[in-house]
Amino acid sequence: MARFTLTVEGEHTEFRDALHSILDTLEGNPVVEGSSTTTVESDPWTPEELAQLWNILQSDARAILKQLAKNPDAYFNELQAAVGMTGLQVAGRLSSLGHALNQFPGKPQLIWRQYPARQYHMAPEFAEFINQQS
Repeated sequence: MARFTLTVEGEHTEFRDALHSILDTLEGNPVVEGSSTTTVESDPWTPEELAQLWNILQSDARAILKQLAKNPDAYFNELQAAVGMTGLQVAGRLSSLGHALNQFPGKPQLIWRQYPARQYHMAPEFAEFINQQS
């Protein structure tokens, strides 16, 4: 069993952002600093693989991703309002993306969350692919 100790110092208003950043890192999401991202080296997506991925997604997930592709750096509340869902509903629908991505090991993330800014980000090639599907 893994065990670690975490010491948090600072103002209580800083804790949430710091913890979300740590959780994002542990989940394998890239760290977003300004407009650049830090990711692990991986095989790029081919158009054929993006098509395979798209075809196995649930329709609710596709609808959310289509909306995110229109604004690939959407704030949580903007995306939720655009699709008429709560944050938990969006997360639940997008779980099919997470499951589908398991079928493509070694591929870079296509969407990720930046908790401190409360923002989603979508890889440009994925947004372009989705926008061509409509």
